[in-house]
Amino acid sequence: MKTFSIISLVLLSTLLLSSCTLKNDPAVVYDFSGYHSLFKGKTPESIEGGVLLLPEKQNGKIRNQTIEIITLNHVNTPVGFSLEDGGGENILTLFNDTIHLGEYGEPAEKSVQKCWDHWVIMHKNNTITLYQNGTQKMAVNGSIASSGKDPLKIQAILSNESHMLFSDLLKKITIYDGVLKKTEIEQKFRQFRDAIKNGIMPDQSSGFLVNPFGSFVSAHSANITWENHLNSPFVVRYGERYPLQDSILLDGRDSIFHLQLENLKAGTKYYAEIADTKNAEPSQKVFFKTAPDEDVPFRFGVIADTESRPFINRLVSEGLWNNRPDFFTILGDLTDGGHQDFKDQWTQEFFPGMDKILGKVPVFPVAGNGDGDLFWFNRFFSPPNEHGYYKFQYSNADFFVLNSNQKDAFSPGGIQYEWLSRQLSNSSATWKFVLLHHAPFSSDENDYGDTYRGPSDMGDKEIRKIVPLCEGYDVDMVMFGHLHCYERSWPLKDGKVHPDGIVYLQAGGGGGNLEDFAPHRTWFSAKTHRGYHYCMINISDGYLRLDTYDLEHRLIDTFEKQKN
Repeated sequence: MKTFSIISLVLLSTLLLSSCTLKNDPAVVYDFSGYHSLFKGKTPESIEGGVLLLPEKQNGKIRNQTIEIITLNHVNTPVGFSLEDGGGENILTLFNDTIHLGEYGEPAEKSVQKCWDHWVIMHKNNTITLYQNGTQKMAVNGSIASSGKDPLKIQAILSNESHMLFSDLLKKITIYDGVLKKTEIEQKFRQFRDAIKNGIMPDQSSGFLVNPFGSFVSAHSANITWENHLNSPFVVRYGERYPLQDSILLDGRDSIFHLQLENLKAGTKYYAEIADTKNAEPSQKVFFKTAPDEDVPFRFGVIADTESRPFINRLVSEGLWNNRPDFFTILGDLTDGGHQDFKDQWTQEFFPGMDKILGKVPVFPVAGNGDGDLFWFNRFFSPPNEHGYYKFQYSNADFFVLNSNQKDAFSPGGIQYEWLSRQLSNSSATWKFVLLHHAPFSSDENDYGDTYRGPSDMGDKEIRKIVPLCEGYDVDMVMFGHLHCYERSWPLKDGKVHPDGIVYLQAGGGGGNLEDFAPHRTWFSAKTHRGYHYCMINISDGYLRLDTYDLEHRLIDTFEKQKN
């Protein structure tokens, strides 16, 4: 017997019956897509104890009814959903890429954009028909029955993903008081497919695809970015307090807006409101604090590999926000494979998942292989360098961001190697951090050799070519992701543990499929943890403290360093 998640959406099959053809508008629509899934900070499961009911209209059997479902399944563990009738019998189960309709089972078809599916379940004249992505999959004899006490249920099967919610899998459910023609189903699928490829949900009511967020703050400037697919003109009001005194008008020639605010005061809080001047949409708010122009204590967050699990991103970003960092960095793979043809991984996964901190705390992103073509990375962040490497300063620390997708640039004489050499030689900061995606050192079990069968390179040898350069300029910490687990090294110098060496921090537990470590401890490893996590680093003058937390906000690692 299958065990179903207690999270369920109850569909009372008590809708007013109609003729056998569709009658204009649907009877009921549940939209859990994008930012809607957050329900202004609440998940659907926090409403009415996890049960959403449709208005009762008529009991008994449904003769003609259509249920349209859009799902997003981007995890590597088996999840799915079932449709049960009023008697508790399974009508349909989709689990582990297999469809069961009545007594019949078939493999599911290939998903749209790797992880999206459009399902239509139709009941007409004692026949239940299932369509997947515009194509009829199965048809069986049967009826959908319910009563006031025993309603129809769509139930999520999520036991393999303990943090996943109903609304993370089932993004939109539409119920019609009739049946759809084959041509109507094909048309709805095409609309769904084309919308998803453009990063939009079908019939999306809100113009905002990406809510406003801040990035690349300096002492006297800050970037604000958002996307609105209606191509509307906007007015941005901002200031140090309400009512906001300054304003800027922007036209709607592009859907993605980048606004750089200049001549700001150092170390100052700013508030901004972004309002659509053409459409009656609520204004969006964003706030940030500029960097200080003097040595003051500060705190920043570190995460990596947020790819594929917005529900983990929500918990990670909530943990970051609860610690109120001055800024945070994401060390690559913001998406699993959000290249030019996969905008949906940005607008329907990454940005909604990180919404609890984006717009409140400025971000400094790092490019990973999942963002390696830099197309949407540059479009959404507009970094100082379009090739993905740049430097920024905060208080008494310098941060050197590298694009480790360009591994040939990491050898002596390579573009990034020589750039890093110049930047380090010019740095007089108390603290120096190098941020990249790929690992110079790692105890991963199989990325650098199958450690259950033989030796490992214990990291990327191409990336490791910058290590002598970093050691020569007294870099304090090298931070990266790529491997989806946590590891902190001992301080390393000249190929051995050394009190004045560099600490290598692997912080890849932001949402990607978890990985594991070699069966034997490597010589450089001081702490390992297999699980999702986030890091906070506090700096005050010559003192540094690293604290790493799991999703339950429990401390799993601590490291301190004191400079004279």
